[in-house]
Amino acid sequence: MSIKHSDGIISFSIFDKFPELICFFSTRKLGNLNVGKLPLSNAKKMLNFFNIDLIDFAAMNQIHGNIISQVDKSNKGKLFLKTDGLITQDKNLFLGVKTADCVPLFFYDSKQKIVGIVHAGWKGTLINIVQKMIENFVKNGSDVKNIFVVIGPHIGSCCYDISKERADKFTDKFQFPKSIKERKGKYYLDLGYVNLQILLNAGVNPEHIELSYECTSCKNDIYFSYRKDTVETYGEMMGIIGIRN
Repeated sequence: MSIKHSDGIISFSIFDKFPELICFFSTRKLGNLNVGKLPLSNAKKMLNFFNIDLIDFAAMNQIHGNIISQVDKSNKGKLFLKTDGLITQDKNLFLGVKTADCVPLFFYDSKQKIVGIVHAGWKGTLINIVQKMIENFVKNGSDVKNIFVVIGPHIGSCCYDISKERADKFTDKFQFPKSIKERKGKYYLDLGYVNLQILLNAGVNPEHIELSYECTSCKNDIYFSYRKDTVETYGEMMGIIGIRN
């Protein structure tokens, strides 16, 4: 499993076996793709790469919550407010997420042809947004064993120092032994690992999960980072997923 870089876009090898699936993530080379505060048309920078019309795209005004919205042909081309997850069974409908250190997750059921996308910061992770997405897939007819998931580039435990109070919240909630690392009196959170364990506990096949180890803060020349960038250099990446006929 590996990330492949090309022209400001990265793709994920675990999805290579599904030619019908479009799933990519931008880098800072493509520019700031924030669609929560900037116009939705800003997404066209990335959509144009794949000949996707803006009307066939849905994005989120993310609030670090756990609300997941169902998207279909009646509400496509929309910016969903107060939402951190999207799911659809419709083809030629593409879902978007924006991040800059938080975890982007991409979901695909290869049997039922369902796609989902999640923005999981520390708050969303604590309030079970990833578990909720799996539950939404099941409600839509999925068998968990058929779900594939990519945990995209995010800030790693090498850089993500947090308060002891926040560290205690994670150890109390999840009790995953490797979620918190302590170094020189500081606490570092491994958000990717926590979300991986949540997926495994939900029954997702470990061979169906691709975890990116590229840290957005360490690789600030490639990715935007909320922690690392200044006001002048800050922006956000975009991830998209959808099924094309």
